[in-house]
Amino acid sequence: MQETFTYQHLLESIYGEADCCGDYKLKQEIMKNPELAEEYRDLKKAKALLENSLISPKESTVQSILEQSKRKEKELV
Repeated sequence: MQETFTYQHLLESIYGEADCCGDYKLKQEIMKNPELAEEYRDLKKAKALLENSLISPKESTVQSILEQSKRKEKELV
């Protein structure tokens, strides 16, 4: 029986959320199917780019927001 793999299967594998049996079958199919292998590589690259582009606010910005929140809380009490 031929099993069909979707983007969801690929993403679950990439993010470590696939069950081991399903992940094993997927990896076996990736070894045999060049198109699936290319999709897998592309998704892994996209994940890496997203992880590298995550940004965080400056510490001073966070502190400013927290201070403003405290002032608002005092005004409500």
